[in-house]
Amino acid sequence: MKDYITIDGKRVRMTHSMQELGKIGKEVRRRARISLKARGKVVTGNLYNSIRYEQSVSKNEKSLDLTFSFPGAEYWQFVDEGVKGAMSSAKAPRSPFRFGSGSGPSGRLRPAIDKWVVKKGIAPRAAGGQFAKRKSMVYAISRSIYQTGIRPSYFFTNAYDKTLKKHNAKLEAAVAQDIGNAIKTLLDGGPV
Repeated sequence: MKDYITIDGKRVRMTHSMQELGKIGKEVRRRARISLKARGKVVTGNLYNSIRYEQSVSKNEKSLDLTFSFPGAEYWQFVDEGVKGAMSSAKAPRSPFRFGSGSGPSGRLRPAIDKWVVKKGIAPRAAGGQFAKRKSMVYAISRSIYQTGIRPSYFFTNAYDKTLKKHNAKLEAAVAQDIGNAIKTLLDGGPV
């Protein structure tokens, strides 16, 4: 992890800035996990456990970066922002994603629904009360989702926005302190 910038050929550690970015990353992850649980979005735990963050100074050394990733759960944006249905966008009118657009991975919905049904322990029943085939229920659920879409949960968006709003002043102060310390040290002629 790169934690410095270069000023006049000398490396300047961004210690306070990196500490504050770490606090922000931990809090966003914590809030996002709480939100997932509260919205009943934790079934296998794959998305919940995959939330990661990294902090660094960018390669061009002109910005501090806080990057979030979801290894093994590339569908996180669909859960966060929702997906418009092929027939209706009422559930997620502001989502950039849409079923039937041809831009996303195809053929993953039905197997994912099948796994979800098994994990939830849902036993399908026919009109007479007897057990029906799971395959029929999976087809009906996936067809409904495909046509009407998925509601957004904003588990990540809200967690990120609230945390950044809370820590914005602290991050600005940490960056100012690091830059101020570096300038003072450079003016004094000492090593940074």
